[in-house]
Amino acid sequence: MAVVRSDGVVQREVEAALARDVWVDERRIAVHVAGGVVHLSGAVGSYAEKGYAIDDAWSVSGVADVVDHVTLVLPPARPDAEIAGDVRAALARSVRLDPDGIEVAAHEGVVHLRGIVACAERKWLAEDVARRTVGVREVLNELTIS
Repeated sequence: MAVVRSDGVVQREVEAALARDVWVDERRIAVHVAGGVVHLSGAVGSYAEKGYAIDDAWSVSGVADVVDHVTLVLPPARPDAEIAGDVRAALARSVRLDPDGIEVAAHEGVVHLRGIVACAERKWLAEDVARRTVGVREVLNELTIS
C-alpha cells in the first residue's frame, strides 16, 4: 500500500531539494503542489539549471507529476569561439576526462562534442560539463565509446 504524503510536505521537500542543489538558484523558482503534482514556475539562466530543477522535483517521494512552467532567460549571446574555449577548459579541469580525445565546436551557442571516450559515463560527463558552460544553448553529443 502506497503512503500518501500531503501536498505541504511534498512542497517543502521539493523546495529543500532545490535549495541543496548547487546548480539551481532556488530563489528564482516557485513551487506549488496540488494533488501530488508539482508545478514549477519562474525564470532561470540556463537550460541545465531548468533540467536540474525538474530532476530535483522528481527526486522527492510522493511526486505524481512535474509540470514545468520555468522559462529560460538566457544571457546575451557569447561568441562561439569563447564558448568552445570555455568548454575545452572545463573538460580539461575534469580529472575523469581526457580532453585530447574530445573535439569541441560551437555554432550559435550549440556545442558539438565529437571524438572517442572510454565509456558511457565519460560520454555523459562531457555533455554535463558542456551544458554547465555559460552561453551554451544546447549540446549535441556525438562522442563514441571505444
